[in-house]
Amino acid sequence: MDVTEVEPRVKPLPYKVKATSRESPAQKASHLLDTDLRNHWSTATNTKEWILLELDELEFLCATYSNASCGAELAGQQDYRRVPLRTIEIEFSFLARSTPLDLASEGSCRSLILEAVRDDIMEPCLLSHIRIYNKSVLEWEISVGLRYKPETFVKLHPRCEAPRREMIYPMNYTPCRYVRISCLRGNPIAIFFIQLIGVTVTGLEPEFQPVVNYLLPYIISHKKDAHDMHLQLLQDVTNRLVAFLPQLEADLNSLSDTAEPYIRFLAMLAGPFYPILNIVKERLVHLLIACSCMFFLVDFQGFAWIVVELSMYVYFMDDMCSHIIC
Repeated sequence: MDVTEVEPRVKPLPYKVKATSRESPAQKASHLLDTDLRNHWSTATNTKEWILLELDELEFLCATYSNASCGAELAGQQDYRRVPLRTIEIEFSFLARSTPLDLASEGSCRSLILEAVRDDIMEPCLLSHIRIYNKSVLEWEISVGLRYKPETFVKLHPRCEAPRREMIYPMNYTPCRYVRISCLRGNPIAIFFIQLIGVTVTGLEPEFQPVVNYLLPYIISHKKDAHDMHLQLLQDVTNRLVAFLPQLEADLNSLSDTAEPYIRFLAMLAGPFYPILNIVKERLVHLLIACSCMFFLVDFQGFAWIVVELSMYVYFMDDMCSHIIC
C-alpha cells in the first residue's frame, strides 16, 4: 500500500541516523536509508538494542548554500527548502553594507549563520506512518519526541511482536522530530530499511502542543484533503509565530477546553496581523544594527533573531514584542 496515494498531503521525510546502541562493521545503521534489500542494519546481537532517527534537512541545505557563490544562484532555485538560504544570503549582504564593525571573512560569517540556524533547519513534522521492512527482529517498541530527550519520548507502539516482513504502522499525526526504535529481541537484531511518512510543520515546538491538541482531530478527519485548512492554520501559526513563543507561552500553557477564542486570536496573528508584526520586527532590526556593539543577524523562515552583547537590547526587543502581542 502506498500511503501517499491514500493521503495525498503526506510524503516520505528525509532523516538521518543520530545514534545507535551498536552496529556491525559490514551492516551499518546508514543502510536503513537504502531500500535495496541487499543491505541492512544489524547489531549481531539478540537483545536490547536501539536506534535513534532524526528528521534531517540540514545537510541538504548546507551543501546547497556552501556551493553557491552569490545570492543570485540561489534565487534561481525553486525548491521551497532553499528559500531560507536565499534569505540568509540577503541578510549577509545587508550586514556587509550596513555595519561599521570589522566582521570576519565572508566564509566565517556564513559558518556562524549556519550554526545559528542549525536547530531550526531540522524541521519537525506530524508523523503519519512509519514503514519498516524487518529482517529478523522478534519484538520492538516505537517512541517519538520533538526534543532530544529520550526519557520524554511518547511510546506510540509499546512492546509488540515484529513480523518478519514489511510493516506500515500508523502514527496518528504525532508531532515528531526524533524516532526511537527499541529492538527488544531478535535472531539476530537486523532491519532492512525504514521510511518515515508525514507532513512537515516548520517551527513546531513542544510549546505549541495545546494548539496541536485542539486542531489534530480536525486534521485527522480531513486526512484525504490535500488542502485542509486546519493543517494550513497549524503550519502558519508554528512557522510565523515561533519567534514570539516567549510572549505566547504563558497563554498557550493555560489553554483549556474553551480554546477556540484563543486559536482564533493566533489565526489573526499568523494571518491578517502578521504584516504588522513583520514591520515591527524589521524596525527593531534596523534600530539594533545602529546601536549594538557586537552582533550577528540571521533572518530565517521569516523571523529575525538577534544576538547582542548588551542585555539591554534583548530586553528592549522582548518588551516591544510584548506590547505588540498584548
